[in-house]
Formats: sequence, structure tokens, C-alpha cells
Amino acid sequence: MHRALFIQELLVHICEFLHIDRDDLWSTISEKRVAKATLASLARTSRIFHDPAIRSLWSVQTDLTPLILCLGDSVVLGDEDTSWFSGEAKLAYRQPPSAAQLSRFIKYAQYIESIQLEYPPAIDIKILDELLSLSWPPSVSTHQRLVFFPNLKAIKWDCYYVPFDYLSLLLGPRMRNLVLVMRVEDVAMECTLDAFKYHAPSLDKFSRHDTFKQSSLVVVTCLGLNSFQTLTYINLAQTYHSSSVMWIMLSRLPYLEELKCRIPLKDYGGQRPLLPKTQFPSLNSLTLYCDGEQSNSFESFLTVFMPVERRPYGLRHLKLFNRSTPFAEVDQPPYIQQMVDLCDPTVLTSFSFQGEQAYHPGLSDITLARLTPLLTLRSLRIVELLPMGTIDLDNSAVAEMASSGQCMAQSRETDFAVGKSFLGGYTEDNAGRTHSPCSALPSSLVDVHCR
Repeated sequence: MHRALFIQELLVHICEFLHIDRDDLWSTISEKRVAKATLASLARTSRIFHDPAIRSLWSVQTDLTPLILCLGDSVVLGDEDTSWFSGEAKLAYRQPPSAAQLSRFIKYAQYIESIQLEYPPAIDIKILDELLSLSWPPSVSTHQRLVFFPNLKAIKWDCYYVPFDYLSLLLGPRMRNLVLVMRVEDVAMECTLDAFKYHAPSLDKFSRHDTFKQSSLVVVTCLGLNSFQTLTYINLAQTYHSSSVMWIMLSRLPYLEELKCRIPLKDYGGQRPLLPKTQFPSLNSLTLYCDGEQSNSFESFLTVFMPVERRPYGLRHLKLFNRSTPFAEVDQPPYIQQMVDLCDPTVLTSFSFQGEQAYHPGLSDITLARLTPLLTLRSLRIVELLPMGTIDLDNSAVAEMASSGQCMAQSRETDFAVGKSFLGGYTEDNAGRTHSPCSALPSSLVDVHCR
């Protein structure tokens, strides 16, 4: 039985519900405007709504201008047209801020939980660095002067004209999620990352998105990430360079639970495989993306990722996004068998494969024989086959998948899924034929779901 909530707690929940982009680093501009307008109106409704609404309004910021303007007439706005691309600050100090202005700055900075600085930045955050050298009133503690955002939990950094070193000005003890957007190869960014562990000791989620494909410093990134022993989630899916050294570094993170990464064009043949002592101790979700042109890119990668002595990983969820190799090649043993060997047959619960339309003229090639290795996974509950694009699903393919789904369901109540949006021939008539072989079993367990 849940306890009754106090009025103040109810007000906070109402404001958090209205602020739909509170925990979303990628919310659209229109969504943010609607949320802010709603909360601003709510703040003016009554005094009891004012404080929780203001806190929600400040919780997510897309630039730091409102916060800097809390310093009042001590700050002057510069030339906006020339500051974005020249690297010069938009704001400058006219005079030292007063104690009241600094207190107001600290008050609202404590409300901020997420900062999304996107290119081009609305303000050059270098002005925050100048705050450190100002004379602060005695009422402000040393910790408040050094940590401007004590409650900050998430940052999306897409400011390529601002030196990467200044990111440390935003980090705080509660920092949990860091998203970096790389538009150019920044050596300073790569080499400074490991120093941030002192500014964000609680960081547990890291994502890096490259807008260019030629990156040679990903290994340095992973070396820096190795300093954050608290990481549980890493997303390198939009990073286009990796090596066995990178995998060894990441495998040493003791609490890493979810990893998304890309298999690049390079060939892994001859690389040194992971040692048994460097296996991912806590990894339970792995998503692999392959854009390589070589048909053996997956196979050669597996020789690196395959643990020595075939000690399986404790993976619960395995997803493969393949845009390089024809379906008929990758879906035959020993390919599926190699992926199965990565997993503990008593642990893996879901397997997903997504391929490019150009290599998939139809799903008739998906036969029960090719899925046989998956049947050895006793704990498997969900199998997803998601071709990209619209393709025709003929009657024979429908019947074959129905048989596969029936066989899996009879053995372990497996949920066999095919993406509806990708199947041009998946009609109600086909759906009836698909479900009919499984009519003796509970429909919730064996339906060919339309995801």
C-alpha cells in the first residue's frame, strides 16, 4: 500500500508531467516551447504552483543565456552576429556582480538538471570561467563557487567552437549522462576525457555521435572511458572506428550492462582475441552495427569478440544491424552458431536481426534449419527478424515462419516476431494462415507479432 502524497509532492509531479522533455536530450524545439509555455502559465496561476513550476522550467536548458542574465546589469550583451563563429563571447562583464546577483545565479543554477548545448552555441560558456576569478561574498561556500551545477544530471555537448576543456565547468557530482556530438576530430577532447572523472564521479551513461566517418581517436576515447568505473551504458553506434584494443578497454569496465557499437570497414583478421580475464563481467545487452563492404566483416570480428575457451557472456539481449552482407550469407551456420556461442543458453532471452532491403528479395530464405541454432538457447523468448524497406511476403514464407514460431513456442513459449512495417505482403489473409498452425497454443505466446 502506497503512502499518501503531500500537496507539495503532488504539485511537483504535476509540473514534471507537464515538462515532457525533462529527461529527453533529443526533444524537438516545438515540444520544448509548448512545455515551457504551459509551465510559465502555471507559475502565474498561484503562489503554490509558482516554485515547482519554476523549478521545472529551469530543469532543462538549451543555452546558458538566461542563467548568465541573472547577473543583471553587471553583464552586457555583445554583438550576436559576430560572436557565434568568431569564438568571441557574446556576453562581457561591465562590472563585478553584486552579492545579490551572485546569489540569484547560484539559486537558479541549482535547478538545472539537463543542459543541451547545440551547434552553434547560443552563448560562449567561457564567460563561466571568468566567474571563478571574481570576488564572491562570504555567504557563498567554496563548493558553490567551484561547482555551478550541483544537481546537473545530463549534458548534450554539440559546441564545436567552444574549447572542450570548458565542459568541466558544467560537470557536477550528480552527473549521470553525457552525450558528445563530434563534428571534427578533436584531439583535446579525446585526451581530456579521462580528467573529467574528478568532476563527474557518478557518470554511468556515455554516448558519442560522429558526423564524419574518418575517426582515428576512438581508442583514446575508450581509454578515457576506462577511467569511469561507474559506467553502465555506452553508445558508440555512430562512431566509425574501432579495434581489438578498444574492446579490451571496454571489457574491463566492471559495471557495463549495455553496449552499442559499430563494426567498421577494416578487417579484424589476425587480431588478438579477448583474454578470459577481460570479459565483460556485467554486460547483458549488446547491439552491433555493421556497415562493412567485406562479406567476412562479421566473421572476422567474431574471432576477436569470441571469448577464449568459449566462456559465454551473460547476454540477455543481442541485436544485429547488418547493412553489408546478403541475408543468405549471414543467416547460415556457422554464423548464427557463432553468435549463439557468445551467449549463455540459460540467460539470453531476445535475439534481433535487422538487414538492408537490397540484400533481401524475400523472406523465403528464412528457414527453420537456419534458425535451428537459436533453438538450443533454452531461455530464448523473443526472436525478431526486421528487414529494412518494404518486401513481399509470399505464402510459403508465411507458412515457414509460422512453423518456426510454433516449434519455438512449443519448446519454450518463444515470441517469434516479424516487423509489420517492412512486410508489404503481410495481409490479414496471410496473418490468418500464419496463426492457424499455432491455434492449439496460447496466442499471446506464438503470434507472429507486427512490430
